[in-house]
Amino acid sequence: MCREGNNEELRYSIRSVVKNTPVRNVWVVGGKPEWYSGNFIPTKPVGNAYENVRNNLRHVLANPEISEDFVLMNDDFFIIRNVNSVSLYYGGLLNNRYKEHQELVGPNFYANFLRKTDTALKQMGIKQPLNYELHVPMPFNKTKLAETIDQRFSIRSFYGNVHGLGGEDIVKDVKIYSHVSFVASSSTLDNGTPFVSTEDGSFIQIKNYLENLFPDQSPYELPKLTSSYVADNPTNSLLSGI
Repeated sequence: MCREGNNEELRYSIRSVVKNTPVRNVWVVGGKPEWYSGNFIPTKPVGNAYENVRNNLRHVLANPEISEDFVLMNDDFFIIRNVNSVSLYYGGLLNNRYKEHQELVGPNFYANFLRKTDTALKQMGIKQPLNYELHVPMPFNKTKLAETIDQRFSIRSFYGNVHGLGGEDIVKDVKIYSHVSFVASSSTLDNGTPFVSTEDGSFIQIKNYLENLFPDQSPYELPKLTSSYVADNPTNSLLSGI
């Protein structure tokens, strides 16, 4: 679930987990950078980004060393404040999410993907499906995920709604986009949530911030060397790079 290449985002994502959570056992799924020295499940690309995520999660489900409960992260998610555990979050209604995205960029594949997910959930009797399309870590359970992973809809939102998981509603998006100003980026970092996410362009904007926040190598970095991962503790795991 991690892309190929050097992947500095993953480096600081793992450092943020080590510093700010009790999780310690990390798994990278997909590709991995040369500096990474932890647990790894290699996978091959099988289609578009959504099919790749689904394929990688099937490898997670099949691996008995990964705990029943784990937390799903992307390699560009960072935990910038201490948390004792990762809660489940949603961002309002899924219906509003795809409408907002469509108004912003037009009726592209992602907007249609969310709309189809919302429609399917409503046809199942879920009157107001919640939006789990957030740029924050998300807890998963292997048994529950196995029941929904074959559906051709959003893995996060389908999983959360079908199992009626609810969660804590967060209003502000924590992702920093490359087209926003540095002032806006700083505002996102100071919005009070423990999470922040980037894309390729915006990672450069906050790399110095992350270097200062997480200067120490993690146990998963090879010495002097300077794709999702799962980390286990006695109660859960953490998966990143999706």
